[in-house]
Amino acid sequence: MTAWLILPVSLSAFSITGIWIVYAMAVMNRHVCPVENWLYNESCSEDTASKHGYPKTCCTVQDIPLVSKCGSHPPESCFFSLIGNVGAFMVVVICVLRYGQILERCRPMWINTGALVTGCINAVGLIMVGNFQVDHVKSLHYIGAGVAFPAGMVFICLQCILTYKVAISLLDHWVGHIRVILTILALISLVLSILLRSNNAPVVLGAKTSSAASKKKISKEGYSWLPLSTFLSNPGGQIFAVGLKRPGGSLSLKKGD
Repeated sequence: MTAWLILPVSLSAFSITGIWIVYAMAVMNRHVCPVENWLYNESCSEDTASKHGYPKTCCTVQDIPLVSKCGSHPPESCFFSLIGNVGAFMVVVICVLRYGQILERCRPMWINTGALVTGCINAVGLIMVGNFQVDHVKSLHYIGAGVAFPAGMVFICLQCILTYKVAISLLDHWVGHIRVILTILALISLVLSILLRSNNAPVVLGAKTSSAASKKKISKEGYSWLPLSTFLSNPGGQIFAVGLKRPGGSLSLKKGD
């Protein structure tokens, strides 16, 4: 049964690595600016100083490396869609397996059913985010994000409750504690992202002027990566860690209240 750990761990590893590969492709194809760039011009002339395959040297606010922006143009948009589709499939498989695991140990509970439903809704949102790029189908892209992140947040909250409900050993409870900490971090990052991306939130935190153009310092770019990174870095192993191993190495699931 330990082999099942490969699936959720692979989801985290594949998604996080894939997103950063998409970012690197977007930078090298000059579709966005590097994350270490904090100064943006109001406009840029043709950037002749940089060659293809090298980062931009002149950036505008349209070049901020938001997660969605990095996956807006080919060829990186193809890989971005692949990550969304494969990730959504793996999420559904994990949710079904987790639902069956809890069902074997406890009587049917609305918490377990709710976790299954919200996990599948999260997968639908991921498919929409991955396949409808923000620069081309903005409304559907944002609808997908608005579905995926809240549903994912509810899913991991319900999993926290389920972790404690089926916990038996001290290790099981420690797994629950770790999950709660990661859930709180995910919630904080999601709230920060929403606040900084809202229409009323200030985008420009600092400014410098030059003879060519006024250069603006943008800080919200980093917060677009926070919720995604926190959700995906939730250790997959804890999904199957509670109660899988028993003395003798065999799986012994028992029903309980």
